[in-house]
Amino acid sequence: MKTKNFFTALMLMFVCAGTCTICSCSKDVTEENTPGNNTDKDSSSDNNGGDNSSGNNGENLDIHVIVNEDGTTSNGSIFSAIDNQNFYVDYIKYTVTDYYLSVSGYDKTKFNGVAKIISKLTYKGHTFEVLEIGDYAFNYCRGLTSVTIPNSVTRIGVGAFGNCSALTSVTMGNSVTSIGEYAFHGCTDLTSVTIPNSVTSIGEDAFYGCSDLTSVHITDLAAWCKIKFVTDDSNPLYYVHHLYLNGQEIKDLVIPNSVTSISKYAFYGCTGLTSVTIPNSVTSIGNSAFSGCTGLTSVHITDLAAWCKIKFDSNPLYYAHHLYMNGQEIKNLVIPNSVTDISDRAFYGCTGLISVTIPNSVTSIGSAFWGCTGLTSVTIPNSVTSIGEYAFYGCTGLTSITIPNSVTDIGEYAFRDCTGLTDVWCYAEEPPYAWDAFDVYISYNSPRISATLHVPAASLEKYRAKEPWKYFFV
Repeated sequence: MKTKNFFTALMLMFVCAGTCTICSCSKDVTEENTPGNNTDKDSSSDNNGGDNSSGNNGENLDIHVIVNEDGTTSNGSIFSAIDNQNFYVDYIKYTVTDYYLSVSGYDKTKFNGVAKIISKLTYKGHTFEVLEIGDYAFNYCRGLTSVTIPNSVTRIGVGAFGNCSALTSVTMGNSVTSIGEYAFHGCTDLTSVTIPNSVTSIGEDAFYGCSDLTSVHITDLAAWCKIKFVTDDSNPLYYVHHLYLNGQEIKDLVIPNSVTSISKYAFYGCTGLTSVTIPNSVTSIGNSAFSGCTGLTSVHITDLAAWCKIKFDSNPLYYAHHLYMNGQEIKNLVIPNSVTDISDRAFYGCTGLISVTIPNSVTSIGSAFWGCTGLTSVTIPNSVTSIGEYAFYGCTGLTSITIPNSVTDIGEYAFRDCTGLTDVWCYAEEPPYAWDAFDVYISYNSPRISATLHVPAASLEKYRAKEPWKYFFV
């Protein structure tokens, strides 16, 4: 009922307007200062220094257009009504939606060049705020070269600027929170993009096909770490590979102390990174957060116990291979006594490790040392009851492993691909469950494990009777 009354009021507003253009400005509007052309009177503020970029360079982005009784506007913009819900300002179409305005399209016969989205429109005593760029609003607008989005806008819709192949400059206000899927898909002339601190989500393929993109610019690294990237290719770094903070390329990435979680895909494909410092405040690293960061050579921390507790859905060590604590590379790793569980993937791919000593405080080992190919020695205490899946998978440098009598369960693939393994010492009186934990090969139609197994003499027959332990014996 509320909406019905509102639109009744709007219909009264538009009685005189009809569908005709009602802008007959107090001064002549010439070809040179018509807002739909590249050379409008405020064009100096549209080009961001000519760097084909996107971002707010500190200019005033908010434009409040007031329509006078005679149809002229407060700033010389061209206004025309289509019906009681839709009208043009400077040939850009705005639609009333739930008491606010959405940019919904453009006049395909008249609009060309620079788009300055207004922030507010006052007409017949009613003021509407522009809150979104609607879905596909400028899709395939081949003439669009520059767009300025005011601080009132919070959402850039699906495909809003898709396939705008001449678009070279995008300035976003600091209120945009979401950039929809395919929002800038196919904007082949964009060379850089600035993501405001306000953005919290970016949709799938938002920058797909932006073939000339070379840089992503931000001003707040903590805000960047929190963005929800729907897929890996939601992140423009997937295509661009270089991230700039306040104009300087980030090579040695230092995550701020205020960050507790690094979102999935946050630095996906950022090949420009060479090192990353993770503060003690971080408790989780999302899936593929550092995938494709092939330039990484080191990871830096200051608290080993805090590192062991992080929930790793991915680990930058997979690419960096070398872990440093307080500036010194960790080669002989001694887990602190305060650690009770070593997180999955905690040292994943850390090929710089040579030895690992695990304290009595630890009761379980996850897939912590997967791919530590330089590891030659591991000390597992009697406190450990389970060795998780992939715990030492691919540790090709291990020649022997000692499993204490406290262990009752060994996960799948725990010692698979440990090609250098020649001796396994297992002191458990009851053979631990270890299905598929070791590499098994077929010899003379019988499964075999190439290493030599050493067990308590009193338990020998138990091991001979149980898989996979019986495969150690010839």
